[in-house]
Amino acid sequence: MNTRIFLIDMPRMMREIIRAALTQRPGGDIVGTAQNSDRARQVALAINSTGAEVVVLTTGYHELADLLLRLLVPGSPVHLLIMTADGREAFHCQPLGETSPEALRNIMDRIER
Repeated sequence: MNTRIFLIDMPRMMREIIRAALTQRPGGDIVGTAQNSDRARQVALAINSTGAEVVVLTTGYHELADLLLRLLVPGSPVHLLIMTADGREAFHCQPLGETSPEALRNIMDRIER
C-alpha cells in the first residue's frame, strides 16, 4: 500500500529531492501540495480530502502554529514532518495528549529518560 504524502511550502528543488527519494523507495505518492500563501484552514481541508498520511512542510510556512493545532490532535492518523528552511534537518511531530499536571509530569519523565 502506498503512503499518501502532502507537501506544504516546498521550494521546487526540495520537492524534486523528495520525489527522487520516493522513487528510490517504492510506496509513496505525493497527493497534494499547498503554497505559503494558502490559509491553514484551507490546507487542513485539502489534507483531509486527499487522505494524506504524511504531511511535510518547512519552518517558513506562515501559518505553521495554526496548522499544527488543526493537524496534531490525539488520534490523528497524520504524521507531520517539519523541515528546516534549508532542508538539512527534519522533525517528526506528534501530539502528546492531555495537559493535566500529572500528564505534563509524565511527559517530562519520558523526555528526560
